[in-house]
Amino acid sequence: MMWRVGTWAAGNNRPKSGLAAAALLGSMLASAGAQFYLTPRLSFLAKFDGEFASGSQTYSGTGTLRYNPDIRWRLQPADIAELAGKQRQILETASAMVRPGGLLLYSTCSLEKDENEAVTTEFLEHHPDFLVSRFGTHHDLQTKGDALRTWPHLNDVDGFFVMAFQRKR
Repeated sequence: MMWRVGTWAAGNNRPKSGLAAAALLGSMLASAGAQFYLTPRLSFLAKFDGEFASGSQTYSGTGTLRYNPDIRWRLQPADIAELAGKQRQILETASAMVRPGGLLLYSTCSLEKDENEAVTTEFLEHHPDFLVSRFGTHHDLQTKGDALRTWPHLNDVDGFFVMAFQRKR
């Protein structure tokens, strides 16, 4: 089976995080016996088998504090709520592009629950046509809610949150 995967990234200035999430999506599809290729979204009318929603300018970046220490002085509490609203919009837009049976991958480099668990929980409450899609990873990285989460102090990598959804057929 061949999957066509679109990417939805807003102002992504850290290509490594986008590539990491795309690689994760690829490994998820490969574990299901599928091949995939990435394609730029050329038409907003197209439906994709998989969708990757991310954007470095639409989350706080608190997962990258060791490389961007200025975040702790620049970021204000009100910024988190504003950024979470933008993330909900990105997830909403990306979800409309996923075919029945297709995957949606939500990813941030943030440690904030308001930007991660709260956004994904609200998405599921408003989209009964999507389910959480559990993917295989090391048990230390899997959360109780079936997301993948890395912590700088535990995993020696940026703080990263990834949740996969599958649209019902």
